Amino acid sequence: MRRAIEEDGARPGSLIGECLEVARARGLSEEETYVFLAYQALLRLEEAQQRHIYLSDIRRSCGWKKRSSDTYT
Repeated sequence: MRRAIEEDGARPGSLIGECLEVARARGLSEEETYVFLAYQALLRLEEAQQRHIYLSDIRRSCGWKKRSSDTYT
């Protein structure tokens, strides 16, 4: 798993790469680095979920009809 994280972190523009860079700049231990990665992933997931809810609410308030490909509730 760690090897896969490092490989993904090497891709240009990778979120994992950004997080690894910050963790290393802060001098975090290996364990702290992976906790930091998990925390950042959860934060970004929460942001995406909130954005989805917000946009779904706007869509409903504008009276747009749900398409079969839409996943909001």
